Amino acid sequence: MAKPLPATRSLTLDIDTLGARGDGIANVDGRALYVPFTLPGEIVQCDIVQPRGEGLVAVARRIERESSERVPPACRHFGVCGGCSVQHLAREPYLAWKRDLIVQALRRRGFDDPPVAAIMETPPGRRRRTVLTAMRTRKSAILGFHERASHRLTDIVSCPVLLPTLEALIAPLRALMVEVLPVGSTAQIALNDADNGIDCQIAAEGDPGLAARETMAAFAERHDLARLSWRRRGAVEPIAQRRRPVLRIGANTVTLPPGGFLQASREGEAGMQAAIGQWLGGAASVIDLFGGIGTLSLGLLPAARVHVVEENAEACAAVSQTARLPALQGRLTVETRDLAREPVPTASLDRFDAAIFDPPRAGAAAQAREMAASSAPEIVAVSCDPGTFARDARILVDGGYALEQVIPIDQFLWSAHVELVARFRRKRL
Repeated sequence: MAKPLPATRSLTLDIDTLGARGDGIANVDGRALYVPFTLPGEIVQCDIVQPRGEGLVAVARRIERESSERVPPACRHFGVCGGCSVQHLAREPYLAWKRDLIVQALRRRGFDDPPVAAIMETPPGRRRRTVLTAMRTRKSAILGFHERASHRLTDIVSCPVLLPTLEALIAPLRALMVEVLPVGSTAQIALNDADNGIDCQIAAEGDPGLAARETMAAFAERHDLARLSWRRRGAVEPIAQRRRPVLRIGANTVTLPPGGFLQASREGEAGMQAAIGQWLGGAASVIDLFGGIGTLSLGLLPAARVHVVEENAEACAAVSQTARLPALQGRLTVETRDLAREPVPTASLDRFDAAIFDPPRAGAAAQAREMAASSAPEIVAVSCDPGTFARDARILVDGGYALEQVIPIDQFLWSAHVELVARFRRKRL
């Protein structure tokens, strides 16, 4: 049960640190007070609004003394839109804070001096995938992102994080939603900037009808989309496929499934691929766990044999299509498998020279235990969650691996999320 709120709700406090979610943190009678959009060193008038675990959440009413590290935010929607939390923090302390999210997560798991490299930056305007939420109103449509910890939508007109090609679609997509969504309904719009154009998937309830289909097909033509699809209850209907959206991975081309997963930026993806190529360049056989469309492993072909294991059937079908190319016969194989429920066993992992794993935010505890017992000389982890990565790293190290290097990658710009790629090597007896 959460502790009750203090009798005095309005306070003037010193902000001490910046928390893992990007909130300034003060202390109230031994309890942490989280104040969004504030910075260490600031004196803030705030109102306590609700508990958070053992701590409290407050809203800043006035900043009486600003930090020297405070800068003007890059976006007009900052502070309302829930996408970004630290646009007000200067570049150098921002990058140090991002890197420290990984360092502190590893220290909490017993890594006293974790080998975390300098963070790799991604500039603004480079995010190549996003999911927008649309809500049809009586007079118009709202299109944007949810407010922080809220179901309310922020109606955005721009987003400095996105590629200009995606940002340019915000206003046209809002107008499209007015034409194709019934009043009161919502939709999720996934946009991926593939190597030959934008893939757009609209996920909503109900059949759009002939007129809406024609409107969406015309929209795809007018805005030169590679593909526009409608997803309803898991079933995908291609509305307009003007060309197959493809990604170039090493010397290979893979067709992107509708709404498929991409790394958030090309720069971040290239950084991960470069590290993996350097670390695993001599491996003859590699298993790619939670492998998606093979983004992290296909660049190792044809020098290495690659086995991709992925739960998503559409992603597996895309890799299988590439595997049928004559040059890759016998070099690339695919397995559809839910690794959270049915991890690849140690005996199977022992057949490979190296393993790559890139799990969702929940991490890969079950699979990490199998890897920890394996004899694979090299393991590479990719993660977007420092906490679950540190837990899985602890499992591997306790099983006899050494954590040799962690490279942070800031491809979730101005948010509390950070990507990383890490190398583990089996200790020699």
